[in-house]
Amino acid sequence: MLGEQFSVQIPAFIGLVATYFLTNSGTVALASAISSGVSVREAWYRIIGGELLYDFFASSLAILLAFLYIKLQLLGLALLVIPLFFVRHMYQSQ
Repeated sequence: MLGEQFSVQIPAFIGLVATYFLTNSGTVALASAISSGVSVREAWYRIIGGELLYDFFASSLAILLAFLYIKLQLLGLALLVIPLFFVRHMYQSQ
């Protein structure tokens, strides 16, 4: 397992993140527009406010997590997951 190769298909990764972002923000904007009476476009602009860069950054952590797991197995997971729990806690406490 430690000798396995790791490769990333950047165009596929970007396509997956973009699909996730559009699907997630689009459905939330639609639900928000229906419940609040604003247009879908206005609801979508309110929701995305700088979120696209965050989504690409956060998604790249998944690649790092996969890399660390392939190279270091459970130790690799702990190296990334434990700090992510602290970051999550900080965001929730604000």
